[in-house]
Amino acid sequence: MIGDYADQCYTVGGEPVAEDKYEDYKREVLPTEEDKKELESILAGSDWIEPRN
Repeated sequence: MIGDYADQCYTVGGEPVAEDKYEDYKREVLPTEEDKKELESILAGSDWIEPRN
């Protein structure tokens, strides 16, 4: 990888995270399969966006 920050772990806010705690952190902040299914059901409907005038 290229750059000063390659192979380092950070939070979504840019704070450093220890490598041994990074997997747990990702499980906390990334969408779960349940989250993805819920989003899919929301986007499948047509009432989530206002129609054009």
